[in-house]
Amino acid sequence: MLQRGICFRIKYWLNREYYMLLFANERKA
Repeated sequence: MLQRGICFRIKYWLNREYYMLLFANERKA
């Protein structure tokens, strides 16, 4: 159960970072 929570947290964090980068690129262009 704990491992699943950690995996979910990592996925969520990576998605957030990805969208932030995407947003930054959109603003530049």
